[in-house]
Amino acid sequence: MYCCCFGHRELYANIESELEEVLDKIIQENDDVVFLTGGMGETDGKFSSCVRRLKRKYPHIRLLWIMPYLTNELNTYKDYYISSFDDIIIPEELMGTYYKSAIGKRNRWMVDHSEIVIDCTYRDYGGAYTAIKYALRKNKKVISIIKK
Repeated sequence: MYCCCFGHRELYANIESELEEVLDKIIQENDDVVFLTGGMGETDGKFSSCVRRLKRKYPHIRLLWIMPYLTNELNTYKDYYISSFDDIIIPEELMGTYYKSAIGKRNRWMVDHSEIVIDCTYRDYGGAYTAIKYALRKNKKVISIIKK
């Protein structure tokens, strides 16, 4: 079972305890869980940190970084990324995509490959909000963390 999370680049609320509680419940209800992160902002950082903490309790879960395109950052911090993620993926469907549209396409890819989508958005615009609207249109199970 795959699960992803979307939230705005800046996060103005402390969501870690509630997020970790939701992720723990997802793990308890599903045998094999793979978490997908975009790795591009504060929300993704909090989500990834929660998953890493939960890996101590549930070593069978996995955390994948889904990149929209290849960056030099991957080479520069290679050791950190290898130790932080179970795998790093650039979806084949994104190859050759113009970089300004790649993030939106990556977000849709993550939704398409997930059964559960965690919603950490607090405003009604931006790429994360667009991804959540897409998830709802695709009838994915969406769990909201931030009360709006």
